[in-house]
Amino acid sequence: MTQLATNHHIEASEIAPADQEYPTADNSDSEFEPTTTLDDGIFGLICVGAVVGYAKDTEASLKQLAALLAPGGVLLNLEMSQSLTGRFVSHRYHYHNLSHAKICEVLEYACCQVTTQHLRLRHLPAKLTRTAIIARRNAAADNS
Repeated sequence: MTQLATNHHIEASEIAPADQEYPTADNSDSEFEPTTTLDDGIFGLICVGAVVGYAKDTEASLKQLAALLAPGGVLLNLEMSQSLTGRFVSHRYHYHNLSHAKICEVLEYACCQVTTQHLRLRHLPAKLTRTAIIARRNAAADNS
């Protein structure tokens, strides 16, 4: 390490002004306010792992993820499985499960071809709680 790297430290005031207020659990009246809007149809691959069930509106979140896919793009959702272990973990962490059939229905309605894949033994420990739901946006999908 150089002498500069070992001796230099950054004061908090160098990073952000002291008078600027940042959202916290105490001073924010909404769950999350996005700072950027993403254009639809721009992603070739979106990977998520058991996150959609934490959204306020699970179906709307799935539709939005599908809309972000470019034609031919893939959404890989390692969703909580409907096994006993998957249901227990979902309940323990307050994860709102949609049935896999409902997830597939929502994604198919959003112009995707959907397949599901059970994880194998080599995928432990995810095999105990997850199922891969793979959605490919139709090449002719309208991105309007």
